Amino acid sequence: MWIDVSCAPLDCNGDGLAIGYIHDVTHLKEAETRLDEANERLALQLADLTQVYEMTERLTARVTLDDTLHDVLREGAAVLGADKAVARTFDETGETLVSRVWHNMSRGDLAAVNGLGPNLVLRDGMLEHDGSLVIEDIRNDPACDDEIRAVSVTIGIRSMYVLDLLGPDGRSLGVLAWGFGTPGKPTGRQRQVARTYCRMAGQIAENNRLYDREHQIANTLQRSMLAKDLPRLDGIEVAAYSLAGAQGMQAGGDWYDAVSLPRDKAGFTIGDVMGKGLPAAAAMGQLRTGLHSYALVEGEDPVAVLTDLNTLMVQMDLADMATAAYAAVDPHRRRAEIALAGHCPPLVVHGDDAYFVRSGHGVPLGIAGGWHTDAEIVDLPPGAMLILYTDGLVERRDEDLDAGLERLRRAALAAPDEIDHVCPHLIERCLAGTTAEDDVAILAIRLP
Repeated sequence: MWIDVSCAPLDCNGDGLAIGYIHDVTHLKEAETRLDEANERLALQLADLTQVYEMTERLTARVTLDDTLHDVLREGAAVLGADKAVARTFDETGETLVSRVWHNMSRGDLAAVNGLGPNLVLRDGMLEHDGSLVIEDIRNDPACDDEIRAVSVTIGIRSMYVLDLLGPDGRSLGVLAWGFGTPGKPTGRQRQVARTYCRMAGQIAENNRLYDREHQIANTLQRSMLAKDLPRLDGIEVAAYSLAGAQGMQAGGDWYDAVSLPRDKAGFTIGDVMGKGLPAAAAMGQLRTGLHSYALVEGEDPVAVLTDLNTLMVQMDLADMATAAYAAVDPHRRRAEIALAGHCPPLVVHGDDAYFVRSGHGVPLGIAGGWHTDAEIVDLPPGAMLILYTDGLVERRDEDLDAGLERLRRAALAAPDEIDHVCPHLIERCLAGTTAEDDVAILAIRLP
């Protein structure tokens, strides 16, 4: 019981009287206590929501599944007060769990855990209906056998909390396990936050799996459509190189090709479809095939080839936009006629001089009505080299394009004599200190 007492003196001719009031305020104190408890719960909920929001921001920025799982293990350990954690995911067979990511575990810890076999500490039926498992004391829990107890002593844990890693379709992708150095179990609030993290990880894991599958298909499609072997051309040396973008990036639509023309001439093309993934790879294949066909018919006229290619792209609605370069090379007259459709300027290298072909740019492919480009004729003296490339070779997010072009120019001046070594040299010099985020394609053409 809570009471409120107040007293006040009475002026009664010095008789020393006072008046007092006693109030039962128990109900007020109880209400105040309930309000304080509600405020505390609200503060904890707000803190949990803040943690979940910040976690969501971090996870959406992650590219790989390993990064995602590592964040979930680390942040989950902080919430739960766990000492160690491990993520086990199913292998390609979908039957065996393998340690994929861990937190605060030594090599000896991992060796001990892996020694338990494919199911870690889980046996059939150990997970509860909600996909979780709480072992308050491994040494005394009847569900844990002697082998599990021995491993727990080795790695220094007494209790565990395990969650099933579920994909959006409810299929198990693996388990996340946190270990504690003392007996006990996490609070309901702690478990709720950890489950939220786990659900997010499951969603992202499945998305990454589908993303990686499409990336692999698109890369396979892209490479299957590139020229396997360039034609052998009299009086012309040629080498090609392609490099897929960094892990986590979708396959792009870069392509290159070479066409043998009458009278020992040859047509060379390179291009890039805007976009990523299967649509870009499919559009790339159609554009490359179309250009190859047009080059066989009118390959000595670069403007006509690119004009027909633009018509094909517009009429078939292959992509929103693409860029391309086409060069008709005449080894007898030692010159090349070049036309561009919004593509990077070709580079001509001869001796100690290297310059970009700046005219004949034209606009990108995909413009309906009024599309036009011009051609420029460049001389190719003995030993001169013409380099066609895609923008992944020269563009970086943190710098102006001119810096990338100058880097390419300097690299080309220092290129080796062997034509087969030129493209790898350019890749090494132009992408030094960075990871290729975009696909790269290069054609190096030399007239001996």
